[in-house]
Amino acid sequence: MAVLVSSLNGKSKGFQENESRTRDLVAELRSKTDQVCH
Repeated sequence: MAVLVSSLNGKSKGFQENESRTRDLVAELRSKTDQVCH
């Protein structure tokens, strides 16, 4: 989980630069997290 958190933190920095791309990346991370949890 630490890796996911650091990854999200890094992407949040570039959120204002490219909001739509960040949304896609966050959604992808969420789907991966769901797979790991289940």
